[in-house]
Amino acid sequence: MAAAAVEEPWLRPHPPPLPRRRSRLPLVLAGVALLGALGLVAALLLNGPGNGPLTALGDDEPTASAGPSEGPVGLPAGWTRFEEPDEGWSIGVPPGYEQSTYRGTQVQFRDPDTRRTLRIDFGDDPAPSALQAWEAFSPQLAARLGDYEELRVEKVEFQGLDAADLEFTYFDETTLHVLDRTAIAPDSARDIKLYWQVADSRWRESLPVFEQIAATFSFT
Repeated sequence: MAAAAVEEPWLRPHPPPLPRRRSRLPLVLAGVALLGALGLVAALLLNGPGNGPLTALGDDEPTASAGPSEGPVGLPAGWTRFEEPDEGWSIGVPPGYEQSTYRGTQVQFRDPDTRRTLRIDFGDDPAPSALQAWEAFSPQLAARLGDYEELRVEKVEFQGLDAADLEFTYFDETTLHVLDRTAIAPDSARDIKLYWQVADSRWRESLPVFEQIAATFSFT
């Protein structure tokens, strides 16, 4: 694939590990008459579990995109969490996605049915800002990729980090649509890149899947 030969300035995020929310356990009170029992129930409500995974969503088709977030969310039903302990990050992977290595350093996940492709790489030499990195790099892609068209370069909300998206299309046997998300750690020492590529004809239905995958990313 033509894009495979492109050398990109991989910029990847380092969100601080934040506790995951856990929904409170439902308490069913029936026929409680004694004040002491009511006091016990109130104590349980105040001191019960406060952190943990969110209620799971279904399969590979989320009902909405992730939107602004301050930390990773829980995994939808049927998903698995891929962990890279040596590099200190993890991410949720939808069912059926096949794992491989891309260009020796990047981890790649691909759905063999839809050809949706996610590549993840991180580094320890981030650019001064995520937006500046993409503004400088987009012209290089235009010179290397067939029928390259930049759609947008803009800052985005992503787990409270300095983050930016580069979205573009290019032609390689068919028109492909790419979202490249870069985010820089608060200490500016590390960064992450999430590269999402699908056929342009399937972009609208595939974007919410990427947003849900991205919402599960975490540095461990």
